[in-house]
Amino acid sequence: MEAYQTHKRKDRVTRILMLSSMRNDIMLRFKRHLSAQSVWDAIKIQYGGTSTTRLRQLTLKFDSYKKCQNQTMRQHLTVMSNIISELRGVGRDMTDKQQVHAVIHSLPSNWKHMYVNLTNHDNIKTFDDVACHVELEEDRLYAKKLINEAFIFETKMRGAYNSKYKKG
Repeated sequence: MEAYQTHKRKDRVTRILMLSSMRNDIMLRFKRHLSAQSVWDAIKIQYGGTSTTRLRQLTLKFDSYKKCQNQTMRQHLTVMSNIISELRGVGRDMTDKQQVHAVIHSLPSNWKHMYVNLTNHDNIKTFDDVACHVELEEDRLYAKKLINEAFIFETKMRGAYNSKYKKG
C-alpha cells in the first residue's frame, strides 16, 4: 500500500508539472487526463509523429521552391538543403536524382542557359555537384557584372574630362 501511495503522489506531481508547463489553451485540452502517462500519451498522439499533411506540405515546398531575387545562390541552396534535412527527419529520403532535379527547377527564369547545361551534364549526380556548379555560375555572373560596371564608370569619366577640356 505504501508503494502504491508513493506512485500516486509522484504521478500526481508529474501530471501537475506537465500541465503547468503548457500554455493555458493547450493545458485545457489535456487537463481531463487523470494520470501523467495518460497526458503523455495524448501529447504524443496530438504532437508526435509526422502527419500525412505535414509530409505533403514539405514535399510540395521542396518541389515548388524557387529562388527569391533578394537571395544569394548560397542562401537559396541552404534553404533547399534544410528542406531535404527536414524531409529526411520525417522519414522521406529524397534520391540524388530528385534533389538535383528540384535544384535545377528552382533556378530563376533568367538562368535558362544553366538549366540546359545542368540537365545535359552527365557528371552532375548529387546535390553537392549541382550546388557547386550553380555557385560557380553565380560567381561568374557577379564578376562579369563588376567588369561591366567598371567599363561604364570609365566611359562616363572620360566624357566628363573631354567636355571640360573642350570648354577651356
